[in-house]
Amino acid sequence: MFHNGDRKYKFSINAIEGSEFESYLEKKVGPTVKSDSEKYKVAWLDLNKETDFEKLEAIVVKLPKFENTGLRKLYEQH
Repeated sequence: MFHNGDRKYKFSINAIEGSEFESYLEKKVGPTVKSDSEKYKVAWLDLNKETDFEKLEAIVVKLPKFENTGLRKLYEQH
């Protein structure tokens, strides 16, 4: 989560482009965008919005399902 600038209170969730997880994020959150490095896709949530916070809660519950199908972990290089 970012604490200042244009991304203040924004939370990013990263997915491998074209993966099952990216498709799930697009259905839950809306279109994903390329990361700053353009190496993966990102879904942004604004945690100041109750609806986005609820989406995050729903996504977190499903994360184990996508561990091997497109969830980009912070330590992974793609």
